[in-house]
Amino acid sequence: MTERIEAILTPVLAPLAKVLIVLVLVIFLLAKHEDLRDRFIRLVGKGKLTLTTRTLDEAGLRISRFILHQSVINGGFWGCGRAGPLAIGIPYAPLWGFVAAMLRFVPFVGTSLAMFVPRGARIRAVRGLGADAGDARPLHRTRTS
Repeated sequence: MTERIEAILTPVLAPLAKVLIVLVLVIFLLAKHEDLRDRFIRLVGKGKLTLTTRTLDEAGLRISRFILHQSVINGGFWGCGRAGPLAIGIPYAPLWGFVAAMLRFVPFVGTSLAMFVPRGARIRAVRGLGADAGDARPLHRTRTS
């Protein structure tokens, strides 16, 4: 009995433990960021305190600017990814926009996947395949006289 419970809980608890460890580290790093910065400057910038401080400030500014630009681009992609499916009548358009924005983080294929998944949902809805894609109904409707 305990082996079954362990077999069920292990795949669930292992990723949750990793997420918990990352969250704890992020909280401590954010709480003590000034102290960590000062320690890093003392460690790396022996005798070059001003240069090291300016370099860290510039790196932080560039990284924050990059993240801001990525957020704006992803927000615009979410808007387009939501407006497109909404215009052609795909249900859950905001969800598809969110999926499109998140898929932008997948290199090379993410943006293409973001276009094809809602398109497939629309084709499926137009052709009337229903909830079960494995059913034996034809892809086109025939007129019965």
